[in-house]
Amino acid sequence: MTKKLIFLSMLIFPAMLSAITLDQAIEKAYKNNLLIKSTKEDVNQAKYGKISAISNFIPDVTVNGMYTRLNEAPYMTMPAMVPGQSPTQITVGNINNWDGKLQVQQPIFTWGKILQGYKIASTQLKISELKYAAIRDSIAVQVINSYYGVIVTKEFSELMDNTIKDMSEHVDAVKKMYNEGIASKLDLLNAETQLANLLPQRNSSHNAHDLALKGFRMLLGSIDDTTIYPEGALKFMNRKISEDTLKTVMYENNRSLKILNYTEQIAERGLVMAKTSNLPTLIGAFAYEYKWPNGISEEWKGGWAVSAVLSWNLFNGGKSYADIKTAKSRLEQIRIAKRQLKDGLDMGLHSLVNSYNKAIEDINAQKLNVEKAKEGLDIAKTQYEQGVITNTDYLDAEVGLMQANLNLLQAEYSAISNYYQIQYLTGNVNF
Repeated sequence: MTKKLIFLSMLIFPAMLSAITLDQAIEKAYKNNLLIKSTKEDVNQAKYGKISAISNFIPDVTVNGMYTRLNEAPYMTMPAMVPGQSPTQITVGNINNWDGKLQVQQPIFTWGKILQGYKIASTQLKISELKYAAIRDSIAVQVINSYYGVIVTKEFSELMDNTIKDMSEHVDAVKKMYNEGIASKLDLLNAETQLANLLPQRNSSHNAHDLALKGFRMLLGSIDDTTIYPEGALKFMNRKISEDTLKTVMYENNRSLKILNYTEQIAERGLVMAKTSNLPTLIGAFAYEYKWPNGISEEWKGGWAVSAVLSWNLFNGGKSYADIKTAKSRLEQIRIAKRQLKDGLDMGLHSLVNSYNKAIEDINAQKLNVEKAKEGLDIAKTQYEQGVITNTDYLDAEVGLMQANLNLLQAEYSAISNYYQIQYLTGNVNF
C-alpha cells in the first residue's frame, strides 16, 4: 500500500508544478506589471495631447442661446406735448427676450506658435512611447535574470545535494575502513568534519533557491502561485563580442539617449516660442446674432460682424526676456545631460562587454576544469581504496569538483546577465 502511495505521489507532484517558458514568463510580467500599465496611460495621455494640439489649427466655434424675462417691458417716457396732459409712455421692447449667437474665432498669424506647439506634442508622444518601450525592456531583462537565477540556484542546490550524497558515501566507506583497522581515527574525523561543513552550504543553497523562486513569481505578479516554475536550462551565446560595433548601435538605439534627443528638440522649439512670445499676433473673428424682439419691432432679426484683432504685448516687465533666458538655460542643461549620458553609456558598455567576454573565457576554462576534476575524483576514489593517497587528498578532490561546478554555474549566469544588460543598453532586447 505504501509503495502505491509513493508511486502515485511521484506521478501527481510534477503535474502540480506549471512549467513556464521564458517567453511566457515575460508576457505574464507584461500583463501584470503595474509600472507598465501606468506608463501605458502616459502614452494615452500624450496621444490626447497631440489631438489637443491639432485642434489649435481648427477655428473655435461657439454657439450661445439666451432667454431673458423682464419684470416689465422696457419703455420710454415722452413729455406731454400739450400743457396739462400727462407724459406718454411708449413700449420699446418685450418682457420676453430671445437671443442666439454664433461666434467663430481663428488665429491667423502667430509666428508659428501653433505649429511649434503641435510639433512639441508630437515629440512628447514619441518620448512617452520610448519610455513605455524602455520600461518593457527593463522588465524583460529583470525577468530573464530572475528566470535564469532560479535555474542557477536550482542547479547549485542539486550540486550541493550530490556533493553531500557523495561525501556521505565516503564517510560510510571511511567508517568501514576504520572499523577494519585500515583507516585512522583522524581520517574518519576529517571526513565527518568535511561533511558537517558542507551541510550549512547545502542549506544556504536551498534557501537561495526558494528566495529566487519567490522573487521570480513576485516579478510575474503571481507571488502566491506556488505552481509556477521555470523550465529549461541556461542558454547563452558562447562567443565574444566587439565593443566598437556595439557602441555605434547603442548611440543609434539606446532609448534613454533617444529620449534626451527628443527632449532637446522640445527645448529648441520652446526657445523659438519664447523668442516670438512678445511679437504681434493676428486673430480673425466672425459673429452672427439672431434675436427677438428687434427693438420696438416684435420680429426676429439677424446680423453679423467680421473683425480682425491685432494683439501686441509691448511691455510685460521683462517677462519675455526672462523666458528667453530660461529657455536657453534649459536647452544647455539638456545638452550637458546628453554628454553625461553618453559618457555613462560608454563606461557601462565597456564594463558589461569586458565582464561578458571574461565570463565566456571562464566558461570555456571551467568546462575543462570540471572534466579534469571529475577524472581526478574518480582516480582519487580508486587510489584511496587502494591506500595510495590519504583521506585529505580524497577530500580535496571532492571539494575541487564541487568548486569547479560552482565556478562554471557562476560564469554561465554572469554571461547571460551581462549579455541581456548589453542588449538593454543597445536598445535591442531579444529573448
